[in-house]
Amino acid sequence: EMCIRDSYLARADLLKLSLEDANLLFPEGPVEGVRRLAVPLKVLTLGPEGAVAFFGEEEVRLPGERVLVVDTVGAGDTFTAALLALLFRKGYTKARLKALAPLDLREALRGAIALSALACTVRGANLPEEGLRAWRERFLGD
Repeated sequence: EMCIRDSYLARADLLKLSLEDANLLFPEGPVEGVRRLAVPLKVLTLGPEGAVAFFGEEEVRLPGERVLVVDTVGAGDTFTAALLALLFRKGYTKARLKALAPLDLREALRGAIALSALACTVRGANLPEEGLRAWRERFLGD
């Protein structure tokens, strides 16, 4: 019989988990456990080690950005917001996600890692204005 988790996952197009989340769900092998989930795009954040994404047969793993960590509050939410914004900016809506190009996934992941690293450089969940402006120029072309 299908468990509740599977019925929720059947509705998901994108699942973002932290390594801590994945360890709770799959103590025997968090990365492999996430990889096997029946969701089109799975993204696993690895703290200072960066992040890994699984999309079809594609696996994209990028390192973290080295920063002086002041506070990690808000880093996961910031990562998710950046990832969604960058995918959406490239036209990857719910309807178009199946057409996700590996290069676009890599770039979205890189931007999400960069913004979440920036979030760790300040106390609390507000991003530093200057850093956010630089990120927008680099990743959004603003």
